[in-house]
Amino acid sequence: MRSWFKSDVGILLQKILFVTLAFFIIRIVFLVANYNYFLDLESREILLSLFYATLFDLALLLPVSAPFILFAILSPLHFARFRKQVNGIFTFINFLLLFLAVCDNLYFSYTQHRINYALIYLVPQSFTFQLLTVYFLKGWYWILLLCLTGLIYRNIFKNPDIPPTKFNRVQKAIGVAMVGLACISAVRGFESRPLSPSSVLLYFPSKIIDLASNTGFNVLYSLYKGQKELSEYDYFTDQELDQKFTIFHKAKGNAGKPNIVLFVMESFAKDFLDKTSPFKAATPFLDSLMGKSLVFDKAYSNGNESTHGLVAILASLPPFMQLPYYHSQYHSVSINGIGKLLGSINYDTNFFLGDVDDSFGFRQFTHSLGITHYYSRKDFNDDRFYNGAWGIHDDHFFRYAVDVLSTKKNPFFAGIFNVSSHPPYIIPKNLRSRFTIRGQNAAQNSVSYVDYAYREFFARAAKESWFNQTVFIFIADHFLSPSDNKQVNAVNMNAIPFFIYSPRSGIGPSVQHQMVQQLDVLPTVLEIAGYSGKFMSFGKSVFDTTGDRFAVQRMGDIYQILDDEFALGFNQPGNEVVYLYNYVKDPGLKINLSHDEKMDGIKTHLETELKARMQRYNHAFLNNRLLY
Repeated sequence: MRSWFKSDVGILLQKILFVTLAFFIIRIVFLVANYNYFLDLESREILLSLFYATLFDLALLLPVSAPFILFAILSPLHFARFRKQVNGIFTFINFLLLFLAVCDNLYFSYTQHRINYALIYLVPQSFTFQLLTVYFLKGWYWILLLCLTGLIYRNIFKNPDIPPTKFNRVQKAIGVAMVGLACISAVRGFESRPLSPSSVLLYFPSKIIDLASNTGFNVLYSLYKGQKELSEYDYFTDQELDQKFTIFHKAKGNAGKPNIVLFVMESFAKDFLDKTSPFKAATPFLDSLMGKSLVFDKAYSNGNESTHGLVAILASLPPFMQLPYYHSQYHSVSINGIGKLLGSINYDTNFFLGDVDDSFGFRQFTHSLGITHYYSRKDFNDDRFYNGAWGIHDDHFFRYAVDVLSTKKNPFFAGIFNVSSHPPYIIPKNLRSRFTIRGQNAAQNSVSYVDYAYREFFARAAKESWFNQTVFIFIADHFLSPSDNKQVNAVNMNAIPFFIYSPRSGIGPSVQHQMVQQLDVLPTVLEIAGYSGKFMSFGKSVFDTTGDRFAVQRMGDIYQILDDEFALGFNQPGNEVVYLYNYVKDPGLKINLSHDEKMDGIKTHLETELKARMQRYNHAFLNNRLLY
């Protein structure tokens, strides 16, 4: 037995055990680094989930390692000379998985959500070497941990002279069967059904998913799910669905046609502008502007990444696919976008982003919506003001946007996406001392700088003839935690600022308490523009006071819907409601009401509204039914 333990097969099994232990330790460090995020969970739940997480590690490691074990069992002895190369490949793959986990943990510290294959698809397009260097310098302890793990691994398994194991035919057959059975059992989590990232919900609260997950497993799972076609849901008949929820609307129009400038505020959490929040940033200009605006204090994002946020804002499509739809296999589905709709009433349509020409595919996306002009770092054409990470410093690019808009004929529409409030929060050198504010962290300082950039935009624009004929809309692309001390949950991680300012009378000033979401921006823009005709939208104008209002999100396998009081989470693979919270009375989301019989009416109502949107979305993309 001891000799077998020291053979090539035995050593491989020891290496798998070592990597499994390394994943466990990385998860412990992740828990410590993000302690505040898990503060509202019971210690017993956290401890049990750490061990349950081993199922995800084995579900990844055993199938990945199986070819190497089979090679050791089946290969003739004279293939022993290749064992060094095979061992090197095995080590490289396993440490690549550990490195991916480290990257994911660092990414989570900024975003409070895990990566999937969609981010890996976008990284080559939008992440610079300098940007990645900044991230890794901040997460130096992760790199140190990974290097230390490598040194220990090398020291333990340094003996290259490992004798090959001799197997007869019967032993080989038994070995192959055992490897196959182990892989199948691991992928199924040693239970009755295959593992998915949401399997944790069988035993633990939804937030535990972020602790128990294995990054490599998540990426492969999302890749597998993402490459499959959307499924046709049959929750309702076509007639029932039409009665419950439609995406086709008709605008009555008016005599308007003002210019419209839509500011997409990068990574702005509601906290940054909320005077009641302990994470409020110093934003004197935006504070003053909001005092003259129509402000929505209950606004929510539909996605948690820029690509998803922009799709929700400009196309009024919820991010129910992992990839933004324009990068998916459904990219050719026909849609009458905001550019085409506004163009039909003679608007000049524009989009500004100070990053590379097609950052995150935004140029192709806006073009598909019919937006005519796209202005980027390339058009700005002066890299003296490049921040070294995401694009041109906001104050310089905003002044450039004013100059470009001043050459346009009225009416025009312009989407302006800022970049400086995104990690790593780079402020121009000449302004760093001014916006290194005592008591504020880097995120808050960057927001204070962006406030200055907005002030510069408005100071310049106010001198132009088009200014008083313009409506300005502000909304964030997604939430980003304002501080490591913020306790983030499934509801508040979607809370964003949304307000509308008009120098002319007619809109605001007031604070509205109705539920609004990013999906409402397109129909709101069309109403302001005086558009008359049909259009497609999963939201409705903020000026529409009829019916109930909702916000929807997707987080992995969990679809979520919010109304004015409750949040419901639906696990699509399991076809079950996994949580129902009264987030108004229970902002920490500690009391799950999904099994409370008194809540059955509310649960059924929200589940029905959510399923109607899920079915409508999938049916529209599967059958090219986004055109009215």
